Amino acid sequence: AEALEAWGCPADSFLESGQLAAIRGDLCQPRLGLNTAVAQRLGEMVGSVIHAAGSTVFSTQTDANLVRTNVDGTRHVFEFAAACECKDWHLFSTAYVGGRCDRAEEVLLEAPPSFRNEYEWTKWTAEHETRSAAVRCGASLTTYRPSVIVGHSETGAITRFSGIYRVFRAVALLARAAEQRGDYDRHSIPLRIPANENARPNLVFVDDVAREFAELFDQPTARGGIFHLTHPDPPTNGEIQEALEQYYDIGGGRFVGAQPPIQKSQRTAYEDLFFDVVLDTEPYILESPIFDRAQTDLFVSRLPTSWNDERLRHQIHFAESSGWRRKARNRKEMEGGDGAYAAYFELFMPESHRRFRLSRFPTLNLNVRYVIGRTGDG
Repeated sequence: AEALEAWGCPADSFLESGQLAAIRGDLCQPRLGLNTAVAQRLGEMVGSVIHAAGSTVFSTQTDANLVRTNVDGTRHVFEFAAACECKDWHLFSTAYVGGRCDRAEEVLLEAPPSFRNEYEWTKWTAEHETRSAAVRCGASLTTYRPSVIVGHSETGAITRFSGIYRVFRAVALLARAAEQRGDYDRHSIPLRIPANENARPNLVFVDDVAREFAELFDQPTARGGIFHLTHPDPPTNGEIQEALEQYYDIGGGRFVGAQPPIQKSQRTAYEDLFFDVVLDTEPYILESPIFDRAQTDLFVSRLPTSWNDERLRHQIHFAESSGWRRKARNRKEMEGGDGAYAAYFELFMPESHRRFRLSRFPTLNLNVRYVIGRTGDG
């Protein structure tokens, strides 16, 4: 209900009429953790299964939770679909399932490509396992591959700030750090960006992804296809940089061409802050393949909404005005000097903790107290 309310679609009437029901399950459990009675009732009425849940932790190392969710979880969903004798399967994957490449086609990749990280491998594996399972039980599998999803094309509204929003957040913190530190003019911040200015990270509006999926789902002749829900003309890195610098009234960032990440020992303090917030999302926000949309364009009524300066500002403004939270809670809490701390606890620390050995123990339960000992740039 909360998810639908965020998009201006109150769920109460649909819940009361029985058109919508929310059932608690667990992707990591066989039969989705449903009890026998619920599973049996669902099995009698399921006509289509749309699996859109997944983890987007862009880990460069094996992440047990990533595999449990994206591989094992997907397997459990469609094992349940098969048990329900449902033959209409729909899987949300990712446009980046092809790994490092110049051009991505709307086809099943038989051989594993060169993956950037474990996330891409889990998505490729899930596609293959699900395709094989569909063949075994005679089901139709339709696969949807969105690129980097951003907020609504008109309002910027979105329910989760990840992906490109880490770059927005990092730039916001750079502006705040420049104001607090005072060691550089805010229009001459020393920041080297290891990417090409004219490269185009593939950003697609959430309303376009939803519309294209709905159109594809409504057309029986689209069943069994693979579709890229991507943008044919995304903004360049230079255009994104210009929008961010104008919004936050800063400057100094310069593109130094695609190259390996700058070593921590060689970074400026501002580069440290920027890259610690951006983390493993760099491959998706600084560069991107060209995505073929030939199959998608056969079925959808129009191309995705075009990008312009105003729509870029909408994305930045919505995140900033929401306090970088799904729901802005205490507005006073968002202001003042706590921004860098908030970014650390919300963005950097969860990623870092996944790499700790202690995080592998599923039964470990403890409380941790953090003492912030200094201020300055956070």
